[in-house]
Amino acid sequence: MKEKNDLRQLVKDVVTKIGVPNKASYEATIDKLDIDLFRMFDFLPDLMMTVCSYVVKETFTETLGEYDEDGRFITFSFNNLFSAPHTEENKNPSRLPDDVVPNALVFSSSRKREILFRKGVRMRQIVVRVNKNYLHHLLKEEAAGFDFLFADNHSFFIDEILTDDLLRIVNDIAVPRSEPILVGFHYRLKATELLFHLFTNLKKRTKARQLRISEAELRAVYQVRDKITSSLTEFSSIDDLKKIAGINEVKLRRLFNQVFGTGFFNYFQHFRMAEAARLLREENLSVSEVGYKLGFENLSHFSRIFKHYNGHLPKKYAKVWADDRGSSR
Repeated sequence: MKEKNDLRQLVKDVVTKIGVPNKASYEATIDKLDIDLFRMFDFLPDLMMTVCSYVVKETFTETLGEYDEDGRFITFSFNNLFSAPHTEENKNPSRLPDDVVPNALVFSSSRKREILFRKGVRMRQIVVRVNKNYLHHLLKEEAAGFDFLFADNHSFFIDEILTDDLLRIVNDIAVPRSEPILVGFHYRLKATELLFHLFTNLKKRTKARQLRISEAELRAVYQVRDKITSSLTEFSSIDDLKKIAGINEVKLRRLFNQVFGTGFFNYFQHFRMAEAARLLREENLSVSEVGYKLGFENLSHFSRIFKHYNGHLPKKYAKVWADDRGSSR
């Protein structure tokens, strides 16, 4: 118990360090979380990275953010990631809901966000907070392709499903290094590598004009996303999505594309294939079991779609991951 209290205090110390204006609210939120992993790597004023794992003790909604009034930092939050630490108290950690896959959120540190914490859900995340000037320096000539990140309106909000390259890096970051040699240098490079692969993904997104998006509109977009992912065997109708959002179809499509980088059906397929990859990696299901579980009657069709999104046919994908897992032991 003392160790977990120490972890909560460490998180509160970080809240103080980054200058959160409503410190008491953040500390009250921290007390509602059962934290079993927290590590911080401080490379300020350029960037700061935290690694944490916690279980929500009670369901509640909290408005967080707006701790960077000048908009000098961008937050990259990589969620639903690595395995929980193995402890006597945590031999069977609660699993994430089946409709949650690893993702990255990108937003200004000055933006307020309303977050629902659901009792019993485990969150595992790496958060990288980067100074805009430092990020611009890293991107150099490529920065022109991401002008919206450096604008003054701070209205952007991006949600990206993670690729295998990113999953490998975040899991590497999450495992403590046994050799304490150049540890700071190692993790600074890993944070930069994480950003490199994320921006490689973002570069592939369909170019979309960045509209100012309010919290109400963002909630509507996520309600649509939740409807799309509520069944991975059948795609929801556009009429249903419009009714849920309460936004006209043209604007809804623009906002959805802005946040998720793609249209409704392509997101459905991307999410579906990310779940297929997880089932192959973590549940050790056969290719046919995964295909039928996700509603495919034709396994050849399933295999073609899987390869399009994951780079390999399902059987080879499972073998590559099994080989990687074996070589890392």
